[in-house]
Parts: sequence; structure tokens; C-alpha cells
Amino acid sequence: KNKLRNSLNTDIGIKHWLDLRVLALDGNQLTEIGEGIGLLEHLEVLHLRQNELREIPEKVPSGRNGRLRMVSLSSNRLEKFPVGLTEVNKIGFGESAVSLREVYLNGNKIQKLPSGVWEESNEDGMNGWLGSIKKLNLAHNAIGAEANESDEANVIDKANVLPKDFLERFGMPNPATGECNKAEGVIVRLEGNPFAEFLKKKWIDDKRKNELEEEEVKRKKESEA
Repeated sequence: KNKLRNSLNTDIGIKHWLDLRVLALDGNQLTEIGEGIGLLEHLEVLHLRQNELREIPEKVPSGRNGRLRMVSLSSNRLEKFPVGLTEVNKIGFGESAVSLREVYLNGNKIQKLPSGVWEESNEDGMNGWLGSIKKLNLAHNAIGAEANESDEANVIDKANVLPKDFLERFGMPNPATGECNKAEGVIVRLEGNPFAEFLKKKWIDDKRKNELEEEEVKRKKESEA
């Protein structure tokens, strides 16, 4: 099976494939992509899963990708949240504009999320935020990796892990599942991140502690009966 390796042709979006609607290059060995992808005004779906990308150009995607509704960059080597994702809705295309709805970044090495971009979109959706997101998969990244297990306050302190506007819209993840359930009709996954795993461990430990205490109380009552 042939695989694309190293850099993707930088003329895509500039000289080639100008009317492209779906770009799917999953399962290759790409290490770089060009900014031309950010110029594809008709692009609706971008699939670059299972490559070896360490970073995404700042202008990919961009406000020119006004019809983009789904981006998947899962299973790469990204260490930073792609800033271009916050630009998609900033330039409108009238009735043809489509807000970005699905973003998949699971299986990377992202450590922090941007702030000031998560507030829910207004009716026209043209605010440049990620406020129209309906599916956001951030599972198995490195969010909260700077906190260690002995520093419980750091791990659980919301301000040190997730942006305030993210928490206001999506809430903290359920310690059992790693999913944020606050926003109705929105799926946000954070399981497998260090801070989520710390929360899960603490939840399991507390649950077991409560069970042991309840068992002890029950035994005392039985012995006194």
C-alpha cells in the first residue's frame, strides 16, 4: 500500500483542487501540510487522521473555509490546539455559510485549550468562536499533564486545567466517563487526559472509601442488634 510521506503538496488550494469539498488523507505519514488548505472556499470536510503531524499552520483552517463543518486531526502528534479552528466562522458566505460542528483531536499531545472561543454562538453563528460545536473529541491528549498526582489541588482546580468559558458552556467532565454533559445536544469527550484520569481515580477512591464506611456502620449495627 502506498503512503503519502512528509509534506503535502503546498499548491493544494492555490493551484490545485480549488473546488474541493472533501479532503481525506487518513492513514498516511504526512508531517506537514500547506496553508493552501485554508483557501479552499468549498471545503466541507477535512480528514487528516493517523498521520504524523506535529503542528498545523495558523491559517489552516481559516475564515476562507466558510463551509467547513467537520475537521478530524485525531491520532497525530499535535502538541498545540490548532488556532485556525477558531477562525472558520469569521468570514461569512451569506446563506452558504456553515458553522463548524464537529472537531476530532483525540489521540494527540495537546496540553492546553484556548480561552475566549467557547461561548455558544448567536443566531447567525458568525462570531469566530467554536460556539457551534456539537461534537468535540479531545480524549487521550495531555491536558493537565503539568499537574502531578500528589498535587491534588492543582489537578482539581478548574482554573488551572480548563478555560473559564469552556467550563461555563460544557462543565467539568463526569469522573466516571470523562464526558462533559452540561451543554444539551453537545458531546465533549476528555477521557484519557491526565487531569481526567486523576479525577476518575479520586472518584473511585472516594467511592470505595464510602462503601467501606457504610459496610463498617452496617457491621456495627448488626453486632449491636
